[in-house]
Formats: sequence, C-alpha cells, structure tokens
Amino acid sequence: MIREKLQNKAYLEALEIIEKELQKTPEDAELNYYAAWANDSLGRETAAIPFYELALSGKLTTTDRLEAFIGLGSTYRVTGNYERAHQLLEQAIQEFPNEPVLQVFQAMVKYNQTDYKAAVSQLLTLIIQHASDKNIRAFERALTFYTQNLDYRYEVTEEDTHE
Repeated sequence: MIREKLQNKAYLEALEIIEKELQKTPEDAELNYYAAWANDSLGRETAAIPFYELALSGKLTTTDRLEAFIGLGSTYRVTGNYERAHQLLEQAIQEFPNEPVLQVFQAMVKYNQTDYKAAVSQLLTLIIQHASDKNIRAFERALTFYTQNLDYRYEVTEEDTHE
C-alpha cells in the first residue's frame, strides 16, 4: 500500500502512513527507506538522509538496497557532502559491481570534487561499455584511448601543414 502510493507520486499520503508505522517500529529498514523516498521526492533532501542511513543499516530487498544507495549518494552530493557521497558510492559499487548507474553518480561526485579528468574518463568508459549506438561503437578505439589520455593533444608539425 505504501509502495503503491509512492509509485503513484502520492508522497504526502504515503508519508502520513509511514510516520504512524515508524512510531511502532522505528528501526524497520523498509519503512525508513519509504520515508527517505517520500522526503527525497518532496525535495526534502536533508530530512531524507537519516531515513536512508537507517534503511541501509537494516535488511532491504536487493532492489531497494540499490535504490537506497543511489538515493543517499545523490542526496549527499546535492547537499554538498561530497566525501560522504564518494565513500558511500564506493561501498555501493563494491556491493553492486554490475550497476553502471552507481558509477554515473560517482563520476558526478568526482566532478563536484573538481576531479574533472577522472569524472569524464569514468563517463567515457561507461559509454563505451554500455552504449549500443553504432557511431559510438565505431569510435570505441579512440574513446578508449581518451579515457586514459584526456589531455592528449596532437602536435601539429610542419609536415602536417603542407598540402
């Protein structure tokens, strides 16, 4: 019933029910995840953080755990807690190594930490690994080179300037 309300974007209605249920079982991981989801969706990022943290400290389904990692990592990032976001996403990637969305969020954190080269390199790697677009595939070799050599610049020689 709560999940259905959240999926239908009835966040305030869901939150009313969640708050009542949390009074009975404050440590319930699923209820805390739902509270985080509702608060986050309502733009109440700082209110969502402790709920995400409690949810992740308990037992969640695999899908909910992944989404809680994404939600908390993203929330840490948008509230300026870049180091916490980085650490959390590292943990999430260890737990879910085959979930590229975590690496996308991690790249955004690297960008916020002014590690621009690592951020772009990580995103290029993800594009190469997960894109099915034929044009991206056609440039796979060059893109792969640039993931490690983003600052590479071809030096124009005199020979290049003669036609």
